[in-house]
Amino acid sequence: MSLTLVSPLILICLLNTPFFMIQIPSHIRGLIFDLDGTLADNMPIHLAAWKLAGSNLGVEITDEMITSRSGMATFKIVSLLNEAYGWDLDPAFTKKTKDMAYHELKPQIGLKPIQAVLDIAQAYRGKLPMSVGTGSTRPNAEETLISLGILGWFDAIVTADDVKKHKPSPETFLKCVERMGVAPEHCLVFEDSPFGIQAAKTGGMEVIHVDEILSQG
Repeated sequence: MSLTLVSPLILICLLNTPFFMIQIPSHIRGLIFDLDGTLADNMPIHLAAWKLAGSNLGVEITDEMITSRSGMATFKIVSLLNEAYGWDLDPAFTKKTKDMAYHELKPQIGLKPIQAVLDIAQAYRGKLPMSVGTGSTRPNAEETLISLGILGWFDAIVTADDVKKHKPSPETFLKCVERMGVAPEHCLVFEDSPFGIQAAKTGGMEVIHVDEILSQG
């Protein structure tokens, strides 16, 4: 098992403890969770929604176009796609189209929790300050958290609507830290995307790559 993104102490805890019983080291005083792909297994819905939105807008959007930009806000993804492929998609209209596609496809594909990560959040609920730092808009983030039944678990929810610079900027996680009242170096971030991991590291926090941990389960 190779988890180079976490401290040796956290790694020892991960190696010697069943996943659902991970013990957070004493110097960690706050937990931050990404949402899509970390707490919620909704990336299949997002990818299908991007494809349907692209079809409705007259462009072909592939999985790779989105997964390579995972963690970024929708507006930022659209701007980067325009730049990369010479498109002229309106970010606001594209987001609206994609959101409509997401809500259309959600009942068909189904929204599921990433249970192992929810187990961690549940275990430390009320014991450590916890927050969500996501590139989703507030309505979409809250809808997802409500669907999972965990909206009330967190002391703060920071969304794309709350920041000027999205991941890989650390602003999202730094706002989480501020609202929890915990220093960055005492926070542990759970993330699944390279841009989110970059944001956490730039912000001076420790970070666990959720995909690596799940692969050991």
